[in-house]
Amino acid sequence: MMTDLRELEEMAVKLEANARKLPGRDDLLRDIANFRAQLIARLPSEGLKVKQ
Repeated sequence: MMTDLRELEEMAVKLEANARKLPGRDDLLRDIANFRAQLIARLPSEGLKVKQ
């Protein structure tokens, strides 16, 4: 099945709209940093050794 130019343009519009819904890079990095901080804070209380 060949995809014509019009279908490709429609797909591109949908992909762009979905990409705009995704969080930005800075937001993702902040979430990762927060998760790591929470994880590290909990590790000693679980009796695990933390490597730093």
